Amino acid sequence: MFVHNGAKFEIKTISEANLIDNIDLIVAIKFNGKLLGFYHSHSEAVMEFKYQNKAELEDCLYDIAKSEIKSKFFEMVIVK
Repeated sequence: MFVHNGAKFEIKTISEANLIDNIDLIVAIKFNGKLLGFYHSHSEAVMEFKYQNKAELEDCLYDIAKSEIKSKFFEMVIVK
């Protein structure tokens, strides 16, 4: 749950990357159960990102989602 100016958004990992089973990483942003956006990254890219940056791509996507909520999605849900 991520709260911005009183509005509650959900940032959720729908699918975790698994290179062996060829499963991709998917992180979704929801508001009141409605999908606002999602990030999709192939399992190979997730592993390469971790190797090159010594960081988890999933954590970075959560940070990006929070930033987009503040800059774009908050205005969308408030205007409606």
